[in-house]
Amino acid sequence: MEMVSFLSAFFLVILVQWQGVSALTPVFVQTGNDLLLDANGADCSEDGVLIFWRFNEKDNLVRLTCHKDREPTVNKLKYPERTEITEKTSLKLKNCREDFTGVYSAIRISDENEVVAKYNVTVKDPVSPAHLKVDSVFNSSDVCNLTVTCSTDHSSVSSSFTCGKETCKQDNGQQTDTSQQGNVLHVYLSDESVICNHSNQVSWANSTKRIELICLLNYGKTYHPLFWIWILIVSIIVIVAVVGGVAIGLSVRRKRYMKPITVGLLTESDAPQASAGQPPGPETPSDTVMSVYSVVQPHTQTVSPQTETRNAPESIYAQVEKPARTSPKPKVCTVSN
Repeated sequence: MEMVSFLSAFFLVILVQWQGVSALTPVFVQTGNDLLLDANGADCSEDGVLIFWRFNEKDNLVRLTCHKDREPTVNKLKYPERTEITEKTSLKLKNCREDFTGVYSAIRISDENEVVAKYNVTVKDPVSPAHLKVDSVFNSSDVCNLTVTCSTDHSSVSSSFTCGKETCKQDNGQQTDTSQQGNVLHVYLSDESVICNHSNQVSWANSTKRIELICLLNYGKTYHPLFWIWILIVSIIVIVAVVGGVAIGLSVRRKRYMKPITVGLLTESDAPQASAGQPPGPETPSDTVMSVYSVVQPHTQTVSPQTETRNAPESIYAQVEKPARTSPKPKVCTVSN
């Protein structure tokens, strides 16, 4: 049986070369998707008719043996995990990968041998996102000029626009970059919007900005790429100045309200002198007297000439005195007759 299959495939190649091939139909599919290839209505209702699906004109993927009264018999010959036959004769490629790229042919062998379908399949990854950035804006009461950059991970293109009160135009025309094979990066004007579009045969991504909104947000202002850098520098300087001023103010205020409290000893010589002939109180000590003082105001006590010559301490005190204790009056006993 295998020998028969080999001979059939061999003669098939010869027959295809004799009969010639049909025009290639380009087909694109995104990586990971399924692709259905139609056999273009190849008739498989006669007994003994064979239909082959081939890859790159050398690998027989599937052989269909046709029957008159029932479904054709399917034999997967190579890469069985890739393929599936559906709708009787159509080939389904499952979960396409890059190595699926190539030419797929459907060949019907009967009294006349013909290539009924031929596809040039290309498997491609989806495009990366498109980014539209406004580089500069000059806006006045009459006109708004702006420059934008349309970019992807691997390429970029810039364009400028001039808009009046009623119309807008793209100064340098539509800009396109095709440096990546099969991928197109395009920036253009549509309905007074700037559109940055990145596309290939299987996917697309875009970014859009309304010119009216750009000009409205920047009315009366002109900025360029260095504008935001200067804004950042000025903001940092202002923040540093404010923080420094607050720190200095707190330091000065703290020093102003921090006054020392002095505690000292008052010796006998510093105590007020008693008047002549007045005995000291019963609790007035003759030695050192301890008093507590606070710096309230300069001492205004009159100093006698005798104490002026003494070396008074440099500190200024306010004296806190205890009131003199009054001697109790003697009790008088009265004797009545």
